[in-house]
Amino acid sequence: MADWVRWQSMHCYFLASASSATPIVYDVSHLRDGKSYVTRSVRAIQNGKNIFVMTCSFQKNEPLQPRHQWTMPSVPPPEQCDDEEAAISRLLDRTADGRALSPNILEMLKERIAERAKSPIAIKLAHGYKESEGGVVRYAYWMKARSIPKYEAPFQKCILAYMSDMHL
Repeated sequence: MADWVRWQSMHCYFLASASSATPIVYDVSHLRDGKSYVTRSVRAIQNGKNIFVMTCSFQKNEPLQPRHQWTMPSVPPPEQCDDEEAAISRLLDRTADGRALSPNILEMLKERIAERAKSPIAIKLAHGYKESEGGVVRYAYWMKARSIPKYEAPFQKCILAYMSDMHL
């Protein structure tokens, strides 16, 4: 599949939680091999149960292919953005001065801080919401794997796939 370098489409479904202590078996099915596109189905199986399914397609690298993507928005660099847990802590500090949060919301935010601090992925809000044409609301985040040594491109793609499920 070396010629199939353009990631054309991916649909992922996380069906159940998994355990890092139990091996995961990946079953890849070749659904279609065309001249310009290939389609694959991937199932992650743990303890005999499907925990994840994905369908994805790749396009053959061809000259003069159109590229469809948004331009990079104007956002501050990651060094100027706070980790998500720091931003939530500041919010809690501000709301402690007079404005009361319900106990349920307060507990949820404290749990979020603890969860984010333990996560292997650092998330920084680069831009709050921005209403663009048509009323579309967009958020911009910087994400980075924490304390993970340099890996080859295939493993980096695995980390990116894991991160892609955050903040959608």
